[in-house]
Amino acid sequence: MTWRSHLIIGTAFSRVITSLVEDVIMPLINSLISMTSKDRRTITIEPGIAIGQFLGAILDFLIIAFILFVAIRTLQKLKRQEHVTIESLLSDPKVAAQKRLTGALDRLNQTLESRNNQVL
Repeated sequence: MTWRSHLIIGTAFSRVITSLVEDVIMPLINSLISMTSKDRRTITIEPGIAIGQFLGAILDFLIIAFILFVAIRTLQKLKRQEHVTIESLLSDPKVAAQKRLTGALDRLNQTLESRNNQVL
């Protein structure tokens, strides 16, 4: 995948998470806050400080960060399992003996070829 496809997927993912927060999670929070005739987007501390929109952005970030964390940990576990499998194959005594035998046969073959070349 190219960086452009990653960017497109990331943008689409961000829109899905924003929609989840704005259309599903925040209405539930609004019902819990139960402020009369106030929406979470209009909650302000002082004039001009819209805390409601800021909380929505924080929720977006936390959800995306959690999903990325889980994805990266899963990839790391898969990579570790692959590495352990390769190491277990290399540390197998039968494989080690086979490598030693193959090396000995290669050296013997080189010795015989060099002697044949000297005789000719």
